[in-house]
Amino acid sequence: MKKTGIIFTALTLMLLTACSGFGQGNSGTAEEKDPAAQTAQEDAGAGKEETKADEQQEESKSETPGTTQVGSVGKISAESLAGDWTFVCWTDYSSEKKVPIEEMDKNTYMGEEDGGKNATISIYEDGGKLYADYSIQEYESSTTGYHMPVETVQEPLYETCDNQEWYAKVVNPHGDEPVLKVTLVGKDQLQIYSSWESEDVEYPWFSVTVDTYLRDGSEEMAHKDDFRYNKTVTVSTVDEFVTALENNTKIIFKGGVYNFQDISDKINRYGKNLDISMSDNKKIVKLKDLSYLGLAAEEGAKVEICVESPYDPVVDFEYCNNVDINGITFGHRVEPGTCGGSVLRFLNSGSVVCEDCHLYGCGAYGVDATDCYNIRVVDTEIFECTYGITSLYNTYNVEFSGCNMHDNTKYAMIDLYNSGDITFDTCFFANNDSSEYDYTAFVNSNESYNVAFRNCNFTDNKYRRFADGEVETDNCTFKDIAAAAD
Repeated sequence: MKKTGIIFTALTLMLLTACSGFGQGNSGTAEEKDPAAQTAQEDAGAGKEETKADEQQEESKSETPGTTQVGSVGKISAESLAGDWTFVCWTDYSSEKKVPIEEMDKNTYMGEEDGGKNATISIYEDGGKLYADYSIQEYESSTTGYHMPVETVQEPLYETCDNQEWYAKVVNPHGDEPVLKVTLVGKDQLQIYSSWESEDVEYPWFSVTVDTYLRDGSEEMAHKDDFRYNKTVTVSTVDEFVTALENNTKIIFKGGVYNFQDISDKINRYGKNLDISMSDNKKIVKLKDLSYLGLAAEEGAKVEICVESPYDPVVDFEYCNNVDINGITFGHRVEPGTCGGSVLRFLNSGSVVCEDCHLYGCGAYGVDATDCYNIRVVDTEIFECTYGITSLYNTYNVEFSGCNMHDNTKYAMIDLYNSGDITFDTCFFANNDSSEYDYTAFVNSNESYNVAFRNCNFTDNKYRRFADGEVETDNCTFKDIAAAAD
């Protein structure tokens, strides 16, 4: 998304721990000094101070006005800046008007998941001064620097920068422009700032990018996944839920039932990330174009999200990426056996995790995915669905792990078409029935590849044959019921 060159356009380092004392000596001691003794001491040292001042004035002539070499006398200590930093994420701010950064649209992207960017910065002391090594690899480009001097500038890097006193720059010994401009937030978060402005007067556009690096071994690095969310919202009603939908947002549900039929008519039916439509006089919801969305039950709370339309998914995700769902029950509140809509449906989506959830029928399939990738279903119960357990079409890299799948019926329990790298690991299958039609197997993997069941237990399932297509079973146990042919 970003070009490496943007990084070198502008880059800020704010050090909160040094903001209050930068460039200052000790302000005094805990005890007051004797005035006479102090006067004598000042007289004795006056000559030395004069000489020192002359030396500093002479030294400053060789430096760029307004800058100081980090690590020099009276300047910021090496310990405050030194460390090894690893790139974690970047945040894009954009607007059609030139407004303060906090008023721009904001989206955060994790480096290891979006763009595959790898970057490190190492700042260290050498001979009483600081230097930096850096390595930035993105797409097919790579940029490195070694033993580059680090200096500070006595002004803020940009107008709304938290550090209004100074910023730090990595100097290019062979050019006028600095290689990097950086800011330190707290003690363990390093940020790089860059901005861009369109020259098109008719269609103006303003954007700012902030790269975030974390100190290796720090507490923040141990919780780096928290950076995927710009905000966390706790909700207690279905209206609050759909209103909170936004990129980089974690939504915590208080205990209760969230029935989409109860959505207020005042809610915008066609919002940026939400479509609310009617099906058989029942409200249904589609979540769309969302990135980094977390849906989780409050700790210890029982949460259910449901619909009353039997013909539509409970929650329909379209063009959504990096979705984490945890601890929630989903299902149709209709009579069993009447559903044509799946429980969770994903279209053109990726990097989805569904963990510790309960997906119940009436629902056609528990998990239904088309044109998707990287889906993980962990420790989840799928039961009483009317078509089967899962349907995957043009979908790749899917893992069901530690799941309990029981009492589902009618067609192939695992229905795959043109999909690959599908794994079921340590899952329990019980009382599922695929025997109603002679043409239906328990697993349909035609035109699919790398379909594997490992360490799974099959008990009292009913089918005429286990698989159509190539399927691998490894260390699985079978105590199923063979269905008789018609």
